[in-house]
Amino acid sequence: MIKFIVKSSINLFVCFFILSIPINNRELFNHINDRTGPVTKQLYVKINREVRHIFKKSTNFGKKLFNNSVPIGKLDDPTLNKTSASDIETMENIQVTDSIREEFSGLIREGIESDIYTPEEKARLREKIRKNKKGHH
Repeated sequence: MIKFIVKSSINLFVCFFILSIPINNRELFNHINDRTGPVTKQLYVKINREVRHIFKKSTNFGKKLFNNSVPIGKLDDPTLNKTSASDIETMENIQVTDSIREEFSGLIREGIESDIYTPEEKARLREKIRKNKKGHH
């Protein structure tokens, strides 16, 4: 570990020394920066935009995923397990519209494309989507 720190410090010092060499009254770093600066700025903007997009997408996915979840400790809560006959009747009368079905399928597809499922789980989800499309269209 100490060897790594010493080696890194020496490398940093050598790079700093080389980039500080004056050429035409300006340091080498400034000459390099003049050529690479615009590209570096564009690259930074694109990477920043992509990271924000991925973060927003994963945040939305996480919110959708956990909106209807129940914490493990609440699964044994008797108040959550009491369902009246009128509640059951109401649940049975809910009609699943195409927009609801499509939103749910989209959520599953996003999950399949991510790394949160094992290959076996992804295969089962794909099969469910395929059966859902056959059964309702």
